[in-house]
Amino acid sequence: MFRITLETTGFGGTGSAGTGPGGTRSDGTGPGGTRSGGTRSGGTRKSSWSWRSLFVGCGRWIVGVLTLGTGVVVGIMAGRHRLWEFYYNGTDERAFFILFVVAGLFPFSAIAYRIFQRDTQLAELQKEFELLGIVKHESSTSDSSGQEYVLLRYTQSYGLWNFAIQSMFAVYLTAIGLSLFFWPPQIDGNHLLDANTLQAMRYGFLGAYIYSLQLIYRRYTTLDLQPTVYMNCTLTMISGLAFNYVAFQAISKLSATPNANQVATGAEAGLVAIVAFSLGYFPYLALGWFNRLAHTAIGVRQRRSDALQLELIDGISQLHETRLRDEGIENIQNLAAAPIDQLIVNTRFSAQQVIEWIDQAILYLERSV
Repeated sequence: MFRITLETTGFGGTGSAGTGPGGTRSDGTGPGGTRSGGTRSGGTRKSSWSWRSLFVGCGRWIVGVLTLGTGVVVGIMAGRHRLWEFYYNGTDERAFFILFVVAGLFPFSAIAYRIFQRDTQLAELQKEFELLGIVKHESSTSDSSGQEYVLLRYTQSYGLWNFAIQSMFAVYLTAIGLSLFFWPPQIDGNHLLDANTLQAMRYGFLGAYIYSLQLIYRRYTTLDLQPTVYMNCTLTMISGLAFNYVAFQAISKLSATPNANQVATGAEAGLVAIVAFSLGYFPYLALGWFNRLAHTAIGVRQRRSDALQLELIDGISQLHETRLRDEGIENIQNLAAAPIDQLIVNTRFSAQQVIEWIDQAILYLERSV
């Protein structure tokens, strides 16, 4: 594959912006060789300490504590009446237990991943980087710079505070979604929400939550559970609630039913449940549907990049396409220019798989010119 040659030719000689060992490096980000960054020379690392590193570390802790603390305070203030009744009278015990279990799956999965999968993932990254020549094989050299580089790339994407903060956002949205079941808002006299829309938002939240659980399970088993997965879950639940609110409010206004607060029954209720659950469970399909409606209404023409969909690449499934979109790869052109090492670290696709897809993307672009 000519792509392998293209990516590894910069490893042997002098590279000012390369990603592998050997030669002289001016960016100070890679392992081995001579570095002008001042922290390593000839494979010997010089430990350094500075006030800047101390400020950065303290800043991360402060931001993390403030974010989590703000979320806890807002949650307590929003549900203080329910919490007060639960604490003194023991009311809503079942509701709070379900809320704890359902919302707790997000931080518990993050903790389990950090504890049980970290060493396995580091070993896999070491093998992939050795295959690409980004780091040297640990048995062929006594220098530990390759392991340090792998650990550095790992911590950049899988930081503890990233897991903590982004998983808590998913917890907050789960609490909001479950509150529609246990403590629903008043419908009578409410011009912003009717009974059918509320029911649709409940089904939409369920669909989004089930999608989020499947996403976390798949990422956990494939060693690809990044902190951004929890932000994806958060946005999915927001989309499930928002899409159903807009869609069913529009249907309610257009149908002009005499009693908007009457809940649908029979076949109509079943249709509401299926459509609402689907809008939450398939967020990308729902987003594409709303995009097509907006483009048709505004009269926006299709761009050329929209025709270069990732589904044209052999071996890319719907789940693979979704994962690549999370990395900012929206079409074939983006895939052809994607950095291999970054995709391996962030997506956990194998090196052979990533190189094969990028080769296909390059060939497709050459043929389409």
